[in-house]
Amino acid sequence: MSKKQLNHMNNRIAVLLLGGIGLLASCSDDHLTHPPGTPNVEQSGVEVNNDVAALAGRVEMYSVPDRYVAYPWEPSAMYSTRTRALAQPPVPGDAKDMSVSDFNPRNPSGNNFVLPEGVEAEFNLNLNGANFYVNGSMTLKNVTGTGRIYVLNGGSLSYPDHLAAKVEIYTYVGGKFSFRGNDFSTERESVFHTQEDLSIPGSLNSQGVFNVDGELNVGGELTIHNGGMSNIIVGLNVAAKTSVSNGMLYVQGPLVSPDFTASAGAYIFSTCKGIYEKSLSVTENAVYYATSYVKSPVTTVSSGAALTMNGAGLLDLGNLKVTGGASVEVSGNEYAVVNTTGIEVDRADLRNVFKGNMGLHYKGDIKGVEDQSKLELLANVKINGDDDTRLEESECTPGYTPDAPDDNKNGVDIDHIAQITSPQEHDHYLSATCVQSANGNVYVSYHKNGAEYDGCAEVFRFGSNNEISLISYMRPTEARDFNHLIVDNGNVFLTGGDRKGGFLAYLPLGADGVYQGGESSMSFVRLGAGDANCVVRNGNYYQVAASNGFHAINATDMTLAGLKETEGSAKYINLGGDKFVALNLASRNEEQAGAVITTYGLNDYTFSNAQARLTDAVITPANGKNVCLSDDANIYVALGGNGLRRYTGGAVNGEFRLNGKARVNGLDYDDTYIYVAYGEKGLRILDKQTLKEVASYTHSGGKSANFVKVVDGYIFVAYGLNGLQVFRLTER
Repeated sequence: MSKKQLNHMNNRIAVLLLGGIGLLASCSDDHLTHPPGTPNVEQSGVEVNNDVAALAGRVEMYSVPDRYVAYPWEPSAMYSTRTRALAQPPVPGDAKDMSVSDFNPRNPSGNNFVLPEGVEAEFNLNLNGANFYVNGSMTLKNVTGTGRIYVLNGGSLSYPDHLAAKVEIYTYVGGKFSFRGNDFSTERESVFHTQEDLSIPGSLNSQGVFNVDGELNVGGELTIHNGGMSNIIVGLNVAAKTSVSNGMLYVQGPLVSPDFTASAGAYIFSTCKGIYEKSLSVTENAVYYATSYVKSPVTTVSSGAALTMNGAGLLDLGNLKVTGGASVEVSGNEYAVVNTTGIEVDRADLRNVFKGNMGLHYKGDIKGVEDQSKLELLANVKINGDDDTRLEESECTPGYTPDAPDDNKNGVDIDHIAQITSPQEHDHYLSATCVQSANGNVYVSYHKNGAEYDGCAEVFRFGSNNEISLISYMRPTEARDFNHLIVDNGNVFLTGGDRKGGFLAYLPLGADGVYQGGESSMSFVRLGAGDANCVVRNGNYYQVAASNGFHAINATDMTLAGLKETEGSAKYINLGGDKFVALNLASRNEEQAGAVITTYGLNDYTFSNAQARLTDAVITPANGKNVCLSDDANIYVALGGNGLRRYTGGAVNGEFRLNGKARVNGLDYDDTYIYVAYGEKGLRILDKQTLKEVASYTHSGGKSANFVKVVDGYIFVAYGLNGLQVFRLTER
């Protein structure tokens, strides 16, 4: 027998002995005893940590920010695109004629020069910091110095094969640019910009700004590195390998290259499609962001890099390998499809590997994970046949039609917002047990798994953009567990147990709803029970469900107002409308026990007069968590392994049960859905009218969903050893 079970039995014997000597009268199922005097109230210290920065590492956000909605760098004053092209600049009135005999190209004197229309000229030119406007045909055999050349409509420029630092060339619509040789290169702090198409027979090596408003064709390799930035509008075609390292590439049309590698913090933005005949590699913290389509037979994402697709896009990635903290993400609210022939990873927890709203398709097992049952994925990642995402064909994507039919889908998806891991201050696993909201905060309780005691409680707060912060942590100085909590009258009230038995504890909160540090202490009302499971505030009373029955405690002076003993452990109390319901077990059998659901008038603070009682359901096993809720017309009860049952007007009116050994532990509801904490089967969301499942999330690895609470559209699940999980429903 465990220590918790032994404590439970000892306290039960103590209650029976006290009843035998007249301190507690024995009672039938409907009889209420009234113990006299003040309860045994203890004081105990607490350890408090309100250091938000120190606690921040416990919160892991999963939502993918819409980071890539504009140009990846700020365009300069001369930068333009075909969609917002600048008119070519006028020739300044003080521009000197380059065709006159006294023009000295080796040492031009002045700020502005012009080669007139119809004039052909060839120079060894020192730019000398000036501006040169080309209306005629100019050939430059050699270029020194720094400056700017503008190739205007009707003009042409023939240039050497290298663009030096701080040299800028702008070719406008109707202008012509060419260079001598096969390969072309640019240095850092140079600018090349053409509004026309451009073909380079050999390779392009760019370290400066290289912008093409038309189509860029590269006959050899394209290399962008050392801070280089390129913007290609109509399309980019590369005959050999493309490499972007510590640089930026923005392509608004099709991007075609046999091999493509982004590394060393590179930034790639592709708004149409990227087609790679051999391979795609995104590594070393590079970011490849696509809005429509990417296709590659072999894809590697590694070393902190991110391959991100907009919602409604398609990543067709062939054999996909994601390692070293890298990720494949979907940005936005719409679903995208990640289609692969196989996946290889270096970890089983893939919640930070595949992020966002995606249908993830692969064949066989995921390589790199020895036990496929240990795979962990976000709720909004739909696997293979569970995905029904359809993508329409467009100019930039071939579209996608799922193998699975749409008929069984319900139009509701679960967005996985965040996880808050169990507290690290303990040297053992803790299980999250309850979630409540108050003061604009979210409060969570924990207990230790097993026979020993060592729980704690925490406070969280939402910030902008759904960011969740852990702002306060409390741990008693003496070992005890917490099973349930409420926030009331400036205090947090927690039920639980320790080596002395069950209790109702209360601790003052600060003005902002966090635990107070310093000399704070916690008060304990002893209940003569082995454990305490639930607390509610009803009128001027705290009503507590404990292992020996239902307690009423006066909220003014915290004295016991009565105890209604139960044959089995009292599990839950829920206030609803003009009544409340109370759930207890009909026996002490831990294998299974009858569920006793009793309805009381709301003002029946001491459980004196039952209005109705339901006894036809069975809870199995009977040593876990169970919740019973009521609304205006219905009662919903968690029956453990026997699932969820709904009663209407005292009669059974629907059930929900999954095959297997998982148990329904917690329930909550809103106007549309019922939210079920279904143990190792995870979170199940049901249509409130039909009890048909519309969405689900199961955390792998045997972790258990113990309690669920819906607050302002957010779903908080106390997920046992996996801490607190935060979700949100989205409609398709």
